[in-house]
Amino acid sequence: MKKPATWIYKTSEQLRSKLSLGWRSLVDRFPGVEQSEEDEGISSNSPNETTETVTNNEAKFAQKLVQKLKPHKKQNKEANENVGVIEKFNQKYLKIPQPFASFLKPFVITLCIVGLYALLGFYLIPAVIKGKLPQIIQEETGRKASVAKIEFNPFKFIAGIHGFKIHEKDDKSFVDFEALILKLNAFESIKHLSLVVDEITLTKPSFHIAKLKDGKFNFDDMVKPKKKEEPKKEDTKLFPLKIVKLSIKEGKLTWNDHHFAKPVAEEIIPINLTITDLSTEADKKGRLDFNLALKSGGKLDWKAKIGVNPVYLEGALNLDKVQLQKMLPLALSDTAAFDVQGRALFTIDYKVDMKKNDLNVTIKKSKLELHDFQFADKSDAKNLIKTPSFSLETDALVKLSNSNLDVTIKEVKLASQDLQYSNQAEQPITVNVPNFSHSTDLKVTQTKDNLKVSASKAAIAIKNLLVNGLNEQKVEVKVPELSLETAYLLDFTDKAKDVTVSHGKFNFHDLHLAEKGENATLIKVPAFDLSDMGIDLKNRSVTIALITSKNAEFLAWLNPDGTLNYQKLIPTKKGKKVEVTRSEYATAKSVDFKEDAKTAADVTTATAKPVLPEKDWLLNINTVELNNYAINFEDRSLKKPLKMTAKPINLKVSNITNNPKAELPFQLDVGVNKTGSIKLKGGAVIEPLSAKLDVDVKNIDLETFQPYVDKFARLDILDSKFSVAGKLAVQQPPEKPLDVKFKGNTGIANLLTRDQLQNKDFIKWDNLTFKDLDVDLSANRYSSSLLLIEKPYAKVTIRKDKTINFSDIMIADKSVSDKPSKSAKPVKVKKSSANEVNKPIFKLDKVKIVDGSSDFADLSLILPFAAQIKSLDGGANGISSEHKSTIKVDLKGNAYDLAPVNIQGEVSPYLGNYNIDLQFDGMPMPLVTPYMVEFAGYKIEKGKLTLGLKYQVENGKLQAANSILIDQLELGEKVENPNAVSLPLELAITLLKDSDGKIKLDVPLTGSLEDPQFSISHIIVDALVNVLTKVITSPFTAIASLVGSDEDLSTIAFAPGKDTLAPAEISKLDNVAKALKEKPALNLEVKGASFTEQDWKILREEALLDQLKSVKASQLSQEDGKKIRSEYVELSGDEYNELLADAFIKRFPTMAEKSLFRSPKLIPPLTGDFYQVAKEKMSEIINPDPKRLKDLASERAKEIAKYIVQKGGVPNERVYILDSVTDPESKGKDLVSTLSLKTN
Repeated sequence: MKKPATWIYKTSEQLRSKLSLGWRSLVDRFPGVEQSEEDEGISSNSPNETTETVTNNEAKFAQKLVQKLKPHKKQNKEANENVGVIEKFNQKYLKIPQPFASFLKPFVITLCIVGLYALLGFYLIPAVIKGKLPQIIQEETGRKASVAKIEFNPFKFIAGIHGFKIHEKDDKSFVDFEALILKLNAFESIKHLSLVVDEITLTKPSFHIAKLKDGKFNFDDMVKPKKKEEPKKEDTKLFPLKIVKLSIKEGKLTWNDHHFAKPVAEEIIPINLTITDLSTEADKKGRLDFNLALKSGGKLDWKAKIGVNPVYLEGALNLDKVQLQKMLPLALSDTAAFDVQGRALFTIDYKVDMKKNDLNVTIKKSKLELHDFQFADKSDAKNLIKTPSFSLETDALVKLSNSNLDVTIKEVKLASQDLQYSNQAEQPITVNVPNFSHSTDLKVTQTKDNLKVSASKAAIAIKNLLVNGLNEQKVEVKVPELSLETAYLLDFTDKAKDVTVSHGKFNFHDLHLAEKGENATLIKVPAFDLSDMGIDLKNRSVTIALITSKNAEFLAWLNPDGTLNYQKLIPTKKGKKVEVTRSEYATAKSVDFKEDAKTAADVTTATAKPVLPEKDWLLNINTVELNNYAINFEDRSLKKPLKMTAKPINLKVSNITNNPKAELPFQLDVGVNKTGSIKLKGGAVIEPLSAKLDVDVKNIDLETFQPYVDKFARLDILDSKFSVAGKLAVQQPPEKPLDVKFKGNTGIANLLTRDQLQNKDFIKWDNLTFKDLDVDLSANRYSSSLLLIEKPYAKVTIRKDKTINFSDIMIADKSVSDKPSKSAKPVKVKKSSANEVNKPIFKLDKVKIVDGSSDFADLSLILPFAAQIKSLDGGANGISSEHKSTIKVDLKGNAYDLAPVNIQGEVSPYLGNYNIDLQFDGMPMPLVTPYMVEFAGYKIEKGKLTLGLKYQVENGKLQAANSILIDQLELGEKVENPNAVSLPLELAITLLKDSDGKIKLDVPLTGSLEDPQFSISHIIVDALVNVLTKVITSPFTAIASLVGSDEDLSTIAFAPGKDTLAPAEISKLDNVAKALKEKPALNLEVKGASFTEQDWKILREEALLDQLKSVKASQLSQEDGKKIRSEYVELSGDEYNELLADAFIKRFPTMAEKSLFRSPKLIPPLTGDFYQVAKEKMSEIINPDPKRLKDLASERAKEIAKYIVQKGGVPNERVYILDSVTDPESKGKDLVSTLSLKTN
């Protein structure tokens, strides 16, 4: 079987041959039509000539035939008047009989018309279009074009263009296609009175679109600007048209973008489109099938039913395997702030119809899927979002009518698997969401003046949320389940915007927050629920019906550096100073808001209308309930870490609002360390701050806080229970300190402490209670009806270094030095008025001690001493801060279970008045032998002591009556004690004893408390020791009192640069000499001193004189020829001035010069006396001479010693001169030399 193409070619050649012969025969029949040699070529074409050549020759011949026929019109007319050519032709050749011959002429004419029509359709029109079309395109677009072939079948109404191409400026292809075929159905068109097109086929079209570097497209220059035309009234009636089949086969689109820094290219191939039965007839629907493929990856498949009258579209669209990283450069500039990767799939089943002006869009089902999706921005933070799977499903019903839009979405589903977020910011963070879903319904209504968006149920669900990297990768947060559900309405108009959220719910379960590197979970919240949340933007309110949470646990600890563990989990920005120019974007930290605000205020004042202040937002939470919470705390800053537990914690708060004046009722119950409890119940107001609470604290175990005690004391708390019960009131008055008031009872029961050094009981009691306690912190007022101490016990020990065991127990602060500064002076405390200091006001009606006891020991003695005091009962009344208050004391007990002890009296602490009676009866003196050994160096062999002490102090005056009765006192053996006083004790005892062997001493003490005078000072050792101590530490004060002087005799002052004694200092030396005469056992030491800053100002003038003498001595030595020492040179006034002038002009040539007459003068601007200025300037440049200063100090010491010996009459052997000193430490500005005393 022959190939179709070969058959078609040969058939067309045969047809053209026959037509040529027919034309030849027809021409031969017409008279006057001659055929040229050129025309003869039509029939004599060689078989090898192309069809195109033959066609062109035939067309030329047809044109000539038409031209030649025109001159014969007149002849034909004349011939027709007689006998027609056709009749003659028939008569001569055809001989067709009548009546058939009468049809010959119409037949021939018809045949000629048909032939001419065929000639025009098959040959002439295609030829003309082929020649003109490229020319027209180039004229209109400036681009070259070419057409390989144009064909037209006038009988079948089939037209075709083959090999069409439009070139780029560089002759590359811009648009081309292989073939464009158009088939009209004339019969159907006539039948239906509409244009019926059986087929429009575009085969292998290719389009090249490029964006140039200047941002223009490669076709911008082809489009010429059109003149504006007046708009014509559109005919709404559609042109009757039916296209049976419209198709594009194997199309290709090439895209190049040279506008980017890195050129982008993409190809879409193949592009196939098929539309069938497309008609403008009412309610007629066709079908559409469109698909294409991207070379970079991705396919589009679109199938639909389509209608034009009315507009109708129903079908499905599928987009698959689209490479997002390839699409991003095509959609956005290369300067896009992010990159995306992954594959996209999109499917949608839809229906679109339009009736009159109403557009309805129904999305039956749509789905967007992203696979291996990754989003990364290009900022410094480098935020990254990625997920292997993401999907979005929805349906929708859209209605558009007269600019009114209604969108109804039954359900939107959004889901993602293994969603991850991370960044590389200063504080990196990673978030993993293995399962994320979101669902909602949606309704959108838009009118000309209003837009409403609403959802009746919008929900977000997250499972297994994991957050890492908070604060430099330190924090990890896990939330297995988290959900949010709400309904909302957005109502926007030109005048107002309203957002309403209702029925909101938020909850999460099993939240875990942990620090990396720590085994334990820091925060664990098994359940948290927020229900019935509402937000009203118009009324600016947020309401929450209930917030509940339970069984949460918090783990906290205090680090050794004093910070909480949560502090380092909070991210902190490292300070970076960023300079921002005016052309850069401003940030909140770089803008001077004060200056900008001032400018803005000026503009606003000048141009803007006053703006009413917005209504404040209102928050209202009906109830918050936290149940069974727990806090586990550990203080790791301690040497021995402390652990505490607060569990359970139950909190209920009602009517929470951001209205600061609203009361917040709440109830808090906290369990403390298993045994204790804290209960608070009441209400609080935030502004002004106030609260009224019922407080009930029970059985707080203080031994838990032992590590805190270890920081300050070597004391173990073995047992104790702290309790408080009462009412607490807190209030913050305007511009005043916080006012805190408490009324109730408090106490510590079963206290037992043990000395860590001795491992013995230290302080203990059964119960210590403040009853009816009334505390007012703002008024600094405290009162209680009773302080009850039951069975108190204290162990008191005096150590060998004279300190008591309390100092052993207490741990000294190493940061504070125990040694006083040598230069320290007593600080005078300025008394403050009542208005300056709010002094505490306190009142304790009664202190009651029941069955008290104590163990006393004195280890500082050569022989240790110990005593027990038991059965101590009594107390005190009237303890108060009132100025005239008097405390009544009444205590009774016994020592050694033998000697009763009774203490009674009254004390007025603020008036300084005391009236105390202390009575010891029958104290066995051998028991106090250690004290006698310590002070006198003897033991006590025998004796009893009855001591009655009565002290009365009134107005600072002491009157004491000490009644001492010593019965049968006998001294024991002598004990070597270097610290014992040296007294003739045996003789004193013998003289004092009466005939009964008793010593009765009444020792009245009178005088001032600061300087008491005693009649028998040698018996009261303590007083004597105090006096001796004062004398030793302040010897000059003592000798000053001997001579009736209150001056400081330890220093002698001199004038600057001088060593002579002033009259006032001579008077002081007279007193010193007088005291030394009265105290022959004392020697005097003198230490001379000089001071550079004060003394050198005088001494440098002498140094200047010595320099001038040296210059004069040098001059004399040169004149006399022998060396002359400067100390032997005496200068007259003129010589001094002359030498001073020469030295000054030589040293400061810019300040002075000599005139023509050789007299010195100052160079302006200097003014004044020349010699005075010269003397000052020359003195200033002389550096201090240590030797001269040292000599001055020595001379001062000599002057003092010489006066004491020669004028004061003190023997020379009792006066010593010490090494002098320059610039010693001085307390004042006086230039003093110091005196000191020593025994001989």
